[in-house]
Amino acid sequence: MASVIFRRGDIFEQGADLTVLPCSAKSHISKTAEKHVARFELPLPNDQELGEIEIHRFPGAGSITRYIAWAASVMEYRSSIDILRTIGQRLGEHANAHLEIQLIESPLLGTGSGGLDAIEAGPALRDGFMEMCTTDTMLVIYGQLAKTIDILRNKQNMSTVNIGRAIPPPTAFLSYSWESEEHKNWVRDLATQLRGDGIDAKLDQWHAVPGEQLPQFMEREIRENDYVLIICTPHYRKKSDDRTGGVGYEGDVMTAEVYTSKNDRKFIPILAKGAWDEASPSWLRGKYGIDLRDGSNFQRGYNDLITTIHDTRIASPPIGSKPSDKPVTPAAPVDPVSSPAPVPASAKSLSANSDELIKILGVIVDEVTEPSLDGTPGSALYRVPFKLSKTPSSLWSDLFLQTWNRPPKFTSMHRPGIATVTGNKIILDGTTIEEVERYHRDTLVLCIRVANEEESKVLERRRREAELQERKVADHKGIVQDVANKLKFD
Repeated sequence: MASVIFRRGDIFEQGADLTVLPCSAKSHISKTAEKHVARFELPLPNDQELGEIEIHRFPGAGSITRYIAWAASVMEYRSSIDILRTIGQRLGEHANAHLEIQLIESPLLGTGSGGLDAIEAGPALRDGFMEMCTTDTMLVIYGQLAKTIDILRNKQNMSTVNIGRAIPPPTAFLSYSWESEEHKNWVRDLATQLRGDGIDAKLDQWHAVPGEQLPQFMEREIRENDYVLIICTPHYRKKSDDRTGGVGYEGDVMTAEVYTSKNDRKFIPILAKGAWDEASPSWLRGKYGIDLRDGSNFQRGYNDLITTIHDTRIASPPIGSKPSDKPVTPAAPVDPVSSPAPVPASAKSLSANSDELIKILGVIVDEVTEPSLDGTPGSALYRVPFKLSKTPSSLWSDLFLQTWNRPPKFTSMHRPGIATVTGNKIILDGTTIEEVERYHRDTLVLCIRVANEEESKVLERRRREAELQERKVADHKGIVQDVANKLKFD
């Protein structure tokens, strides 16, 4: 399901798949657009019809954006609501035709030289996009004035109705440690951003009142909210594992809630500082977390978070009929052991036999699809499947995809979001065999090695925890038996 949010800020600041820039039908651009052109060496627009968009591949780093779209929103210093609605429709159509486009960013078109009121222009662009887009793509519309964005958000919330009643927003409680003023401000800023994006974020800085019993406040918020966001730092981990302070108490309440409700997905780890191994409490190990440390990947992690809370994540494709057995034509094997890419220490705990580690055997040539080559952006791309040495676990698949979407090392041609793991296959949907050879091969190698390594760590940690628990149970039974043997009742 497509979605639209209004946010204060500007394009090129957070990262996207497609970035919209305004231009006139006669290819004139504003002073602001000229600065973007000079900064990123962008291609200039051509003459086009009002309401049309012209797509170009972004020449810079893929972490900034993949494509730019020149939107013809003005003619002779005039624009209109219909023009903006048409541009929204064209963006929706483009997203439908190119599934690699998951995040589009745009300024409030038509409000500069076009002379439109932002309170009317924003909904027109939004409505056109929502009319046409049938995918899970998100459109983020940026504005500079906080008051304007607040009004647009309020109008959007009021228009979301269900049998005459407003749909209540999802709720999320933020659990964190008071380790510094800087960290408290970071958490408050995150909660503020979540509330601006339609999530009723609950924070002790706002919702705990003087005189209230803090343990009761924590229990109520953990129990009653739809989600609990656990802001992980090394300090938080120590407090949680040692069961000290408010963090320790919250840890007891949360683990009890998981045990009684069986709702693991309610609790989402958020990495704010350090690395996962040093910041995540022991009871959260192995859970899929979201990395929100400052950097170029913040926005993608944040979008992962809000689409999860709003339940608008990409759905799995429908299951087709069983294919006939197809031979695998071996390509040059992608051998994780031979890659020079830097990775963590080898996973000795998984198995001493390297055959246990997952490898790519080669490209499944007969399942490589054909490009459409219809002249539209992305029409030269297609699906390239790879056969794995064995069917991986769901844990391994999650670790691989998490690493592919946020790899520690990648080229400017890297494309997050195009990888899937199905059965004993990895599929890159939105690339070419030449790109695989030149760019994606090394990233695949790195991601497979990291997935092998991290799965090994998780399994080893689970094994040690299980042994520790067994020893505790055995020790307890031994103590009970010793005392019971000494008891006399005659």
